[in-house]
Amino acid sequence: MGKNNIGYSLQVEDTILSYCGSICSKSTVELNKHSYNIIRIYEDGFVQVSEKLLESDKEVPIGKYWIRARY
Repeated sequence: MGKNNIGYSLQVEDTILSYCGSICSKSTVELNKHSYNIIRIYEDGFVQVSEKLLESDKEVPIGKYWIRARY
């Protein structure tokens, strides 16, 4: 039991919450699921969150959001 080690993200108004999986745990839910998150923020307010899977070197999108730019 314990934490699930699965990355996800969600948006609450202009705040994006991102939960990372595990980069080194030996007890992940899926044995080939060591990962970390990449957050890309663009000037126009677009934000993309991806999960980088270490074993396969794949990058999987887990969230695409728009926030209001504040300058």
